[in-house]
This record gives sequence, structure tokens and C-alpha cells, in this order.
Amino acid sequence: MTAPAPALCPREKEVTITIDPSGSIKVVPDTFHVSKGRHEEVVWTCNVPFTLDFVDSPFHDTHFDNQDTYSGLVRRDVPAGTGKSFKYSVSAGRHHVDPDGQVDQ
Repeated sequence: MTAPAPALCPREKEVTITIDPSGSIKVVPDTFHVSKGRHEEVVWTCNVPFTLDFVDSPFHDTHFDNQDTYSGLVRRDVPAGTGKSFKYSVSAGRHHVDPDGQVDQ
């Protein structure tokens, strides 16, 4: 029997990636928001293997996947609350989608 997934702590912001039977990818929320001041981080969850890449990442890493799902904290040199959009691409199989994220105060 598989153990249930551990509950997220308040500073972990979940972004759920799902793949429907036709292969379409859906990311919820489409735009994530993490608070730099509250030391929040993103946790990506998905029902199949995936890869995720930022061109300009607010985090120390630019690549995440089903093995590395936690973003870590926002880099110190990233200003908070500017409304800047951090685009990233999610791929699963032959399909991809391009959501974004923002760093709040």
C-alpha cells in the first residue's frame, strides 16, 4: 500500500500539472505567486513524468522535473513585487505549455 503524500507546509505553494487522456497539459494556477518575504517556494506536482525549464528563473535552478519538484527560495537578487512575469515551459511527452510565475513581497 502506498503511503499518502505528505501535506504541504504553509510556505510551500503547490502548482499542479495534469495531463488529460488526449495529452493536453493543464497547469493550475496558470500564474504562480510566491512571497519572497515569507520565504515561500513552489512545489510542482504531476500525474506523469515531466520537465520544466525557465529561461529567466527567479530561483537558483532553471530546470525542474518529477525528481526535483521543489523550487527552493527566490534568489536574493530578484526584486519582489515588481509584477515581472517569469515564463517557463512544461513538457510531458510530445506536449508542452508555457505558464508563468511572479515574485511578490
